[in-house]
This record gives sequence, C-alpha cells and structure tokens, in this order.
Amino acid sequence: MENHYFSRRNTGGANLSSGIGYQDNVGLLYLFKNIDKAEFKYITFETYDDFTIIYESYELCVQVKKTPFSFSSVKDILSKGYNEKYEDTEKKYKLISSLSDSNFSELLNKLEQFQNARKTYRTNQEILDIENKFKQIVIKTGIDYEKFMRIEFEIIPLDYIAEAIKFNMYKWAEGNKLQVEIDDLFDKLTAKISNYLRTKRGALNYNDIEIIARKCTKKNNEVIKRQHFYDSSTSSIIIALNRDIDEQKHFSDKLKFIKLYIETYNYDEAQKLAEEIYPFNDNFKYYHIWVLYKLGKQTDIMNICDNLIKENKCMYYALYYKGTVLLEAKEYEQAIDCLLHANQIQNTYDVNLKIGKLYQIAEKRDESLKHYNCCLQLDNTDANLYLEMSNLLPDTKAIEYLDNAIRLDPTLYKAYFQKGKILRYYGMSQDAYKYFNKYLEHKKDDIECFKEISLCLLNMNDDKAHYYLNDWLKEIIFTEDFSLIQDGKSICIVDVMWNKIQNIICVKQDEDFIIITPISEYILHSSSNNEIGIGYITDGFIKMSKEFFKKHGSIIEVGEEFIPCITKLYSTKKEFNKIFSKIQIDNSIKLNKDYNIELGNNQTSRFREYIDTKNVTSIIIDEFLNDMHVKVTIGKIVITGWFKKDGEGYFVFRSKIENPSGFSEAVVVLGCIEPREEVHIKFDIGNIKIKKSVVYDRENYVGDIVLPLD
Repeated sequence: MENHYFSRRNTGGANLSSGIGYQDNVGLLYLFKNIDKAEFKYITFETYDDFTIIYESYELCVQVKKTPFSFSSVKDILSKGYNEKYEDTEKKYKLISSLSDSNFSELLNKLEQFQNARKTYRTNQEILDIENKFKQIVIKTGIDYEKFMRIEFEIIPLDYIAEAIKFNMYKWAEGNKLQVEIDDLFDKLTAKISNYLRTKRGALNYNDIEIIARKCTKKNNEVIKRQHFYDSSTSSIIIALNRDIDEQKHFSDKLKFIKLYIETYNYDEAQKLAEEIYPFNDNFKYYHIWVLYKLGKQTDIMNICDNLIKENKCMYYALYYKGTVLLEAKEYEQAIDCLLHANQIQNTYDVNLKIGKLYQIAEKRDESLKHYNCCLQLDNTDANLYLEMSNLLPDTKAIEYLDNAIRLDPTLYKAYFQKGKILRYYGMSQDAYKYFNKYLEHKKDDIECFKEISLCLLNMNDDKAHYYLNDWLKEIIFTEDFSLIQDGKSICIVDVMWNKIQNIICVKQDEDFIIITPISEYILHSSSNNEIGIGYITDGFIKMSKEFFKKHGSIIEVGEEFIPCITKLYSTKKEFNKIFSKIQIDNSIKLNKDYNIELGNNQTSRFREYIDTKNVTSIIIDEFLNDMHVKVTIGKIVITGWFKKDGEGYFVFRSKIENPSGFSEAVVVLGCIEPREEVHIKFDIGNIKIKKSVVYDRENYVGDIVLPLD
C-alpha cells in the first residue's frame, strides 16, 4: 500500500460525510426549535437548499457550511447563482456555519450593533448615518451589501450541536407531556434523515415526529420509598424511639422521656438519660451518639466511635457518625474512608448521599454519580437529590432532573435558578427570564440572579437590562482591585452561550466607568447616594410674576400653580455638574431664567430654568408591582432611577397626567442637595408615557444613574 493512501488530500469522502452529518444535525436542531410554532407546517431536506422550513406565510431557506465563514467564502457563496434567489419576498434566507474567522465575526458583531441602533431613541438622520457607515464597512470587504442584508448568518458550533438538539427535544417532549427516551429519539431521527429523507428529498411534519417519538417511550419508574435505616435526622430517631418504646418494656419510661426531651429540644436532659441506658443495647448507643451530635460534642463522639470500632461493636453507627464529624471538619479523605466502610456494612441512603457529596467536592464525577444513583435506587422521592445530581449531568439530563426536583418540591427555588441558567445558555432567554423571576420570589436580592437576568435581557435586546446590570457590575468594578485602573483602560466581561458570545466592556473614566453592551452605551457612576422622586412643583414663572407685581405695589390673586415633575437629587456638587454639563443646551432647549431664591436663615438656592422648544425631552415610566422606574431622555442624555409608589406626590402626578386640562407642561428638576442648586427643564406633558410591567419587588434597591454617550 502506498504511503500517501491515508494522507489528508485523499480524505474527501470522510470530509463530505462529516459535512453532511453536520448539515443533518443543523436541520434536526431547527426542526425542534420550530415544531411547536403555530405557523410551522413541515421541514424539507435537500431541495434547492440544504433544508427548508415551510411556514403558513413564508419559507425559511437554509444553507449549511461546515467550513468557516470568511469574507472570501461568503462572497463566493453569494455570487453563485443567488442573484434572483434572494429577491423572493416570500422567502427568508439563512447561512449557517460551524465557525467563523475573526474578521467575519467582527463584521457580524457590527451588524448586530447596527440592528440594535434602529431600536433605540435616535432620529431618522442618525440611523441613516449609522447605516451608511456600516454599508461602507461591508463594501470594503468585497461582499455585495444588498445580498448581505437579505441574509441572516448564524454560527452553530460543531462540538455542542448534539447536546443542543437533545435539549430542544426534551423541551418539546415535556411541553407535550410525552415520556420520551431522548437518546433513542435522537438516534432514530438522525438515521431517518440521513438514510431516507435527504436522499429522497423528503419532509417531516408534526405528526411524523410524534409517531416516531411514541416509539421511543421511556419506561415509567416506580416510586421507590426509602427503607429506613436510622440517621442523624430528628424524624429518624423518633421512629427508632417509637419502635423501642413498644419493644423494650423495661426501658419504655426512660425512652418516652428521651423522646419528649428531643421533641422539646431539651438535649441536655435527653443526653443524661441516653448515657444511663446506652450500655444495655446497641440501639441505645445510637441514641447516645445522636444526642451528643445535636449538642455539638464532636470530641466526645470521636472518642466513643473509636472505642466502639476497636471493640467491633455497633460498627455501622460508629463509622457513620465518625465519617459525618470528619466531613463537617473538612477532613474529606478520612471521611470517605469511614463512610465507605459503613456502606459495606449497610448500604443506606444517607451514607451513599454523604459519599456522593464527598466525591463531588473531590471533583470525582463518576464516583459521585455512582453513589447518588444508589440513593435513587433506595429512594427516588428526594427533590434535593435531583438538584444535587443535576450539577454533574449533561444539560439535557440535568434539565430532566431539575424538572423532577420542581415536581417533587415546587418550593425548591434553587432548581428554578439552575434551570434558568441552562435555558439561558441555549439561547432560550424568555423562558429563562421566567424561571429567574420565580427564583426571585424567594430570594429578592440575589446578585448572581440579577446578573443572569441582565444577560437574558441583553440577549433579548431589551433595554431594561441595565436595571439589573448595574446591581452586579457595581459589586465588581467599584472595588479595591479595580480602583487603580488608569483612565481609558477597560475590563471585559465575557458571557459565553453555546453558539454566541456577549461582551460587556467597562472603560474607566475618572471615578466612573463607561459601560458598553451589545445594545447600549452609558456611564455608571461610582456614587449610589442619589435619590429620585415624582410629584408636583410650584411653577417658578408664576411665582416670580407674583413677587414682581408685589414689589411694584400690585397684588394678583392667582400667584401659584403646581405642575407634574420628576426630581433627581444628587448628594454632591460634583455629581450634579457631571449630569448638567452633558445636557445639550442648544436650539432645542431655550434658557429662560437664571436667578437665586432666598430660602431664609441666610440660605439661597441658585435656580436655572429652561424650556424644551422642540419636544426633545421625554419621560418613560415603567410601573412594576410596588415600584416605578423612570427614564428621562433629554436630547441624547438619559437619566434614570427608582422610586416607590407611596405618598400623595405620585398620585397627584398621575391625576394631572390623566386629567391634563390646564396642565400642558411638566418639568424635570435636577437638584444638588449641598450646595442647593437646581435646574428646571420644562417640556410637553404629552411626552410622558407610563407602562405597566409585572416584575419583582425592588424594595431594597438603591437608585442608579445612566447616561448614554454622545
């Protein structure tokens, strides 16, 4: 045989087969992403494209390439017979590859930024300018811009696609209450696509999938309840005491008192009685050690257990409690040794559970799962066991175990959080968002959950992301570790999903940071002592008029009027100036008056008043369960903050919005607490929009400040 027989240049068949296998997997992934959509009809293979998904009103045509996306490869794909194809308005087109080179990835990131810019509060001219800049970038690559913009590109990594398919299969099966063996369904569908549908240009619809799925039915496991062998729980010792009270008549009175003392948490008295009777029976030794364990007398327990082991008496309990004490002391190797010996004497749920946890700590996944599975064989009704095991399993299986945990115990909130993390990793951000909010019903101020929610919202292109983003970013960037970072230097936080990467870049600017996300840019200030309020304020113009006429000997009856206002107070002059210096005072906002007001006690307040002449100021108020979030836009500047829905001010504000007769203006008040200084910016009351949203209670939230860059 010639030496070059196995060389790379002679492996075309293997490469082709690998490429077709990837193509089939992408088709299967898209099938289960779309199968439950009402408009989905069927999927076809190897027609004009690698596969096509037929919807009621349009077709999604997909080309799959295992080779990397690059400027030259994409240019080549678009130039081969696609001139008329991509002009069909009843079709949508997508190109998918397993990877991309860095240059094309950067182009896709800029495309996403351009698309997100269209959704922000920008003028048509600004959006047009951004589009023209992006168009020039594409043209420089040699790619036809018009064709490029008609196609959606996606990267689906080869290494993770099988797991992603099984994950979507499981989600579909659970949603349709089908008990399906996922691996079996995956194998059957893969074989059907590869061996028949692709070669015959066949199709699959919902009924076809369901018929195949019902042939992969999972066997229903019987519910197994634990055969009790006494452990360190209170319920366990009560069961043992009840048994011995019935059987040990000579000791029943003392046993009854031990039970009473345990039930009333009087462990000292229980210990005295247990010490009196423990020499007479092995079970009584268990009571004695149990009470010592509750009293935290680890040294006494170790001495008793060592003596019992030397005498070869009550070996299971001696080894079990010695192992338990060593586990709590973090003497993991010795603890495993003791508990493994106990397990040889009696294969119990509790010993296997502790050994499973010890191996998990030691990062010995297979050994840990071995003992956790023994627990399942002894008792499959423990929700916490399913939660523990989910951390050691592939995501498809982990989701199944988390669902079991939630079914067994709907109050096991950690399971909702864990499931949300997996859903978010696979791009199911809306579903993940629901599970994270369920978790927050139990733990309202969890920074880690705020982080997950903000990343969900970023992936959904929802600008509410920064409400949660600022919570956990402040915990990272405003610390001693980052206090010495020089101006202009950045921190990059990378969020990795199975087929996508999101970057959050934090650039140091004075004491603050510029936060750059896929959907926005804004400044996060180091201070968190600012407050926001909502209500009404005395109209400065009419008040000035009243004082003016009074000085000249005239009196006017109506000297005051109250108008709706949003108030943002800053604790220092420095913060106040940062905000005000960035507001564009140009032709759109007209300066009306700059004066001082006497406050009494030799105090004055500097007061500047502006009028919005071109409706560039707007206020959006998101109304949640117990709180409100305000977003004030003045030109390109955004100022945000939270306030609670209590007090008369808010309701007066609402009544003036709802009954605007006589109230055509509102005002934004920026105030510096010390020294006293204010800026009033008036605008049309019609620019205030109030939206309702059902989100968790923000009762402990400290207000944030957000300023987009120009």
